[in-house]
This record gives sequence, C-alpha cells and structure tokens, in this order.
Amino acid sequence: MTVGDVFLWRDYPYRASGRIKDRWFIYLGTYRADPFSEVFLLIPTTTTQLHHFEPGGSRESHHFVRFQPSDGFGFEAECVADFDEVFYDTPQAKFDVYVQKGDITVKGRIASLSVFRQISDAIQKSREIDRCIKRSVLENLRRAGFEV
Repeated sequence: MTVGDVFLWRDYPYRASGRIKDRWFIYLGTYRADPFSEVFLLIPTTTTQLHHFEPGGSRESHHFVRFQPSDGFGFEAECVADFDEVFYDTPQAKFDVYVQKGDITVKGRIASLSVFRQISDAIQKSREIDRCIKRSVLENLRRAGFEV
C-alpha cells in the first residue's frame, strides 16, 4: 500500500456495532506506539451518512473532509472522512491476512497536496486523535513527498 491509497475492505470484520459490511478507507501509512510494539495501520474510514455533517447535524462541528466521485480518487459515492472519530487500531499483520484473502481492493489514490493539507489540518485539530498518531501521519505524508 502507498500513502493516499483509497481502498475497499469487503466484509470489514471490526465494526463498532451493527452488521458486517464493506467499508472504504484511506491509507495514511503505519505507526508504532513505541519501538517494541507491533505495527498498526493509519486508515481513517469514510461514511456516506452525509446528513450528520450538514448544519444542524450531530457531527457538523467535527473536523472532516468531504469527497466526491468526480474527484478522481476512487470513491464511488459522495462520502466524508471524519477525523474526530478515532482511527481503528488495525495491526499490519492482521491486515496482511485480509489482503492475501482478497478482501482488500485498492480503488484509487489521493495524490493531491491540497487534499492532504485538508486531511492533515483536520487530524491536527482533532481533540480525539493521540499525539503519536498525529505525528506519525505528518511523518508518513512527508516521506511520501507531501509537505503539509
């Protein structure tokens, strides 16, 4: 995976509640909590429940980035990545198993500096995201050639 990849995870198994369903994610690299911990993915998910982000919606004050299919990043429907929701702690080793099974499909890639700036700003402003993760996202974006 490359920083910026947009991918579909079929039958995403780690749902917070409700039924198992397909989920869309943005790959922002990996991180370790410390040098001895396992490697975790930085993969914010998206939602098509746009009404929550409209004026008067329950998440209108959240830090989020909206995507359109016409943006050319691979999304098939208008969606939002909400950065006031915490990242899923997905270990790299478990993710690799799902890749091998064919449950993960890269659908496109974000390669726009302005979009990465929006994502980075939303992450840095979020009060819900740990400093380690914020720092890791910035480092991953810089290593991928995006000075945000």
